[in-house]
Formats: sequence, C-alpha cells, structure tokens
Amino acid sequence: MPFHRFYCSVNLYSKEEKQAIARSITELYARVPIPQFYVVVNFIEVGQDDCYVGGEPNTKFLRISVQHLARNLQTVEEKRNFMERYEKTLEPYTKDKGIDWEVQISNEDPLYWNLNGICPPPFGSESHQMWVKINKPVVWSEEEAQGS
Repeated sequence: MPFHRFYCSVNLYSKEEKQAIARSITELYARVPIPQFYVVVNFIEVGQDDCYVGGEPNTKFLRISVQHLARNLQTVEEKRNFMERYEKTLEPYTKDKGIDWEVQISNEDPLYWNLNGICPPPFGSESHQMWVKINKPVVWSEEEAQGS
C-alpha cells in the first residue's frame, strides 16, 4: 500500500481538488501496476495557527508523507525516477498553486502489512496480477502466486 498523508492548511484544497489529487496518485501507481485499492490518500487539515515553518506561521505549506509497503524501490535511480514522476503528478496542486511543499517517502517492511487480514501476494505473481484485475484482496496460496 502506498499510504499518502497530505498535511495542509484548512481550505488549501477544495473537495474537487482533493478528489483529483487522489485520482492522479492512484493512476500513477496503477501504471506499475499495483491494485488501485492499495492506494490510500488522506488529507489532514492543519489549523491556521498550527503550522510553522522556520518558526513562522505558514498557511500555504504542504507536507506529504508517503509510506511504501507493497513494493520498495531499491536503487538510487529507481528512487529518484519515482520522485520525479510523483512531483510531476502533483505539480498542478503544488508548484502551479504557488505554495511551498515537502515530500518524504519511506520504504516499509511489507511483512508487517495485511489487507483485510490477508498478507498480500508477492509483487508480479499470478495472485498479485489477479488482485490488480479484480481490485480487491482475496485469499491466495503460494501455489497460486507461483502459477502452479
């Protein structure tokens, strides 16, 4: 699961912008491909007096924190390539909006991750491909994952 938390000031984004951001991020990951239901985007609105950057209040600042669980990028090239694609995806809602922002992505251990009590199948396996196709978690076996 890529889990995205957008810490933003109240009313920085409209309901429609939030929906568009969530869809854009989901489309980015769907091209990997990973199941779309893996992608979770939360908007955490921060009060006008609750965000300080450099000791000063800032109502035009966005902090994005992402946890990658489904698939971890390994090389510097993979990581920087993804950051470039992610920034490009968000550009209409960050740079083009004239705000300051920060993005941080962490790779988490997928063994500490379940969906509806189910350990996700290995990336690229037949079971994983089935999850992409049906877009929901279902019980799978090692034999299914390996295509036996």
